[in-house]
Amino acid sequence: MCQGDRIWLVAPYGAVSWLLNARASGQVSLRHGRSEHAYKIREVTAGEAGPILKHYVEVASATRSYFRAGVGAPSSEFEAEACLHPVLELTEPVNNRPVKGFGISDQSARAMYSGGRGNIAARRFARVWGTVFALGLVPRRWVTLEVPGRRTGRLCRFPLGMADVGDRWFLVSMLGECDWVRNVRAAEGHVVLRHRRARQCTLTEVPVSERGPIIRRYVDKVPGGRPHIPVQRGAPLEAFQAIAASHPVFEINLVAWRTTQKLPLAMVNEVSFIATVLLVVGALLSERAAKLPCPNRTQPSPRLPMPPI
Repeated sequence: MCQGDRIWLVAPYGAVSWLLNARASGQVSLRHGRSEHAYKIREVTAGEAGPILKHYVEVASATRSYFRAGVGAPSSEFEAEACLHPVLELTEPVNNRPVKGFGISDQSARAMYSGGRGNIAARRFARVWGTVFALGLVPRRWVTLEVPGRRTGRLCRFPLGMADVGDRWFLVSMLGECDWVRNVRAAEGHVVLRHRRARQCTLTEVPVSERGPIIRRYVDKVPGGRPHIPVQRGAPLEAFQAIAASHPVFEINLVAWRTTQKLPLAMVNEVSFIATVLLVVGALLSERAAKLPCPNRTQPSPRLPMPPI
């Protein structure tokens, strides 16, 4: 809750887990859009909390039922129940930084691909994103690459982000010499890209001398690849050209539409699995919320309202 240039966090449900964690660490992080702001905190005394809780109840209608004092009640009534609703004031900013990738820190993203190969977590993420990209649930920049394995011949799928320069599109390897790059070379560039429909394409490797602008565009438009590129977004072109030899780039040339637009059975099963997991998780969360005790009430609420952001 904001008032002037001061910001407070109110715990309408009492000492819940986020409040206990904030007390233990002495700071909190707030994320909004693509920015994350960390602040040191100070717990407000009961005397100070009265006016704050009074204003909070006026603006946060979803949580009014958890307060004994209602809208329009004097501040003294809110002071009396301040111990039930702790208030934290955000004081000194600790760090303001953009959120990297898909909400994952750079260090965690690099750790998932230690040695240039994805660990178990990375492979699970790749399966999910590969399905999402193939279905076209995200903008057209995100595609799923299908290419035969160079050793087994089995079809391999890789979720990738494309870089566009002018009216040309490119695939950039954030990990350098990785599996999909070797598979594409072994297949002589003949691949399929999926985004709602299947496209037969030929990938042509771009000479090192021409990769700089493409890698710079890739870093600018594909946040998931930034942790693996040792040049910061916004750096001059010369910095990207200096690392061009370590990151293969392929130009995409459309050959034809595939006659069949159906997703492979394995990918259909993946979609069904994801949908089932989401339904089960939603049902469990709803059941858990209905069973949570509701403070300051003789009867429990059938559903726990979400606190305002």
